[in-house]
Amino acid sequence: MNETGLVAFAGLVSDASDPANNGRGLFIADSASSVAAAVREGQAVSGGDTLAAFGRPSLNEVGDVAFYALFTDDPEGTLARENVGLYRQTATGLIEIAREGQAAPNGDGQFDLPQFLTSTTPNFSLRPMFNDIGQVAFLANLVETVASSTNDKAIYLFLRRRVA
Repeated sequence: MNETGLVAFAGLVSDASDPANNGRGLFIADSASSVAAAVREGQAVSGGDTLAAFGRPSLNEVGDVAFYALFTDDPEGTLARENVGLYRQTATGLIEIAREGQAAPNGDGQFDLPQFLTSTTPNFSLRPMFNDIGQVAFLANLVETVASSTNDKAIYLFLRRRVA
C-alpha cells in the first residue's frame, strides 16, 4: 500500500458471465474500493511473447508497478525457468527492465533472475524494490561470466530506461 491508499496485488479473475476477461493479473485497488488491472495474463511483451504469471508487485507513490513475470511463446502456456522478466507498468505502458539471458551491463555474463520460478510456480517472496521516481533495484545472478566465478551476483539499478 502506498501513502495515497493504493494497493497492488496479484489475483485471478473468474467470471462465468465474461470468460474473455478471466485469468491472472496484477491489480491496483484505490481507497474508494475500485479495482483496475495493471497487467493481465496474455498481454503482449517484446519478442512476441505473452505474460503468463506474476510475482509479488512493488507499488510506488505515483501508482506505477514493478514486478517479475513469467512469459511464454508457447500456445499451450507452458512455463519454463528461462522465461522470466522484470517489468514496470506505468500510465504510459509496459517497460521491460531485464530478461533472463540478457547481457549484464558490463558485458561480463548474462542475467539469471534468481529464484523467481520454483518448478513451474512463481515465488511470491521475491520482489523488486521501487522508488517514487521510477528507479527499480533488483538482485540478479550472473551466468557465463569470464572474469571469475566469484562475481556471479549483483544488485542492479534500472534508471532512465537502462540497467546500471
